[in-house]
Amino acid sequence: MSDMKKPLIVLSTGGTGGHLFPAQSLAANLVDQGYDCRLVTDKAGAQFKSIIPIDIVAAGPLSRSKDLYKNVFKLFWGTLQSIKLLRKLKPI
Repeated sequence: MSDMKKPLIVLSTGGTGGHLFPAQSLAANLVDQGYDCRLVTDKAGAQFKSIIPIDIVAAGPLSRSKDLYKNVFKLFWGTLQSIKLLRKLKPI
């Protein structure tokens, strides 16, 4: 794959280490197989070091009733960010 662009795979993960570390491991394996990879997570997940590029989108839980409206807006905003990112990156 000298002049050819490597196929891109985008992995989405929650912002905790229990979600992010397995995604990083999968991404590293995919890179070894000749793919480009990116991770998409929220700002909590961005605090973990990664050799794979990380993109950040808004996110929030729906379980806390006092913040429900704020979190629904965050999820809506994160969805719009994700659509824009996927259109830009054009993964396989």
